[in-house]
Amino acid sequence: MSFTFFNEFKVARFYAMYSVGEEGLYLPAYKGSTFRGVFGMALKEVACNCPKGSGHEPYCIYAYLFETALSNTEANHLPRPFILEPPNNEEEYYPPGERIWLGFTLLGGAIQYLPIIIYTLKLLGEKGFGKGKHSAKLVQVFSLNLSGSMESIYKIDSPTICNHFSIYTGSEIIEHFLNKNHKINQCTLHFVTPTRLKYNGQYTDYPEFHIVLRSIVRRITSLYYVHHNGEKQSENWALLFETAENIKLIKSAVRWYDWERYSNRQHQRMKMGGIVGQATYVGDLQLFIPWLILGEYVNLGKNATFGLGKIKIILKH
Repeated sequence: MSFTFFNEFKVARFYAMYSVGEEGLYLPAYKGSTFRGVFGMALKEVACNCPKGSGHEPYCIYAYLFETALSNTEANHLPRPFILEPPNNEEEYYPPGERIWLGFTLLGGAIQYLPIIIYTLKLLGEKGFGKGKHSAKLVQVFSLNLSGSMESIYKIDSPTICNHFSIYTGSEIIEHFLNKNHKINQCTLHFVTPTRLKYNGQYTDYPEFHIVLRSIVRRITSLYYVHHNGEKQSENWALLFETAENIKLIKSAVRWYDWERYSNRQHQRMKMGGIVGQATYVGDLQLFIPWLILGEYVNLGKNATFGLGKIKIILKH
């Protein structure tokens, strides 16, 4: 199978560095929902001029980024073109002056709105977040390249945002990490943040390879269709998934991690658990490695914008 749309799939990764204000910061153990919530509120203030009560205009930037919808499609079912990556620790108090790093990834059409997103990140820090809504100052924003090196594109003492930042296609990402001279027959998949894998309508804590692959393919092709002006892919996915069932899960060391968030839209607390840990697979993996590599950049499973579904793959020849 040849997936030429990888050439058009675009990804840009960044880190925002905050300095905690004089009151300190109180955050929950898992911070993804908190950051997503305040980001959405600040973004609406910055990028939505739609009349209240009449829905969003077709070219509302806020709606495109945060309430992505196509005609006759509920926004809830479409992937958003960004991922927030909060600190992956369970610290709940940050003293004044401490640095907090927030990673974020922009995909496809969202990349052009980087200046608006940086201004939004600045505003959410000024408004405050976490318990008590204490403030944190956006000090600097960095662009990441494929080697993980960072280049500063925004500083607090300069109003200018550097527009020379790294944007990569899916093909460039895959080519950078894939050694075509070696056949891959084993890989270990680390579920870094809670990963919500669904199969046959049920969440599962047993990450069979074909279930993982289905989730990655579904997410990447949806992101391509919605956020890259792409066409729906007509590949024979059934054959791909059937082939993936030949890959064996030989070791599963995952556990279910439960956490809750409060939904302002539904006015209730919601359980958002998922698996964390690692799983090892063996078999002829060559066909699937490009999907796994790109999966590291886009996350997988439900609620990826919170930072859920972050994975790391280790390949063995």
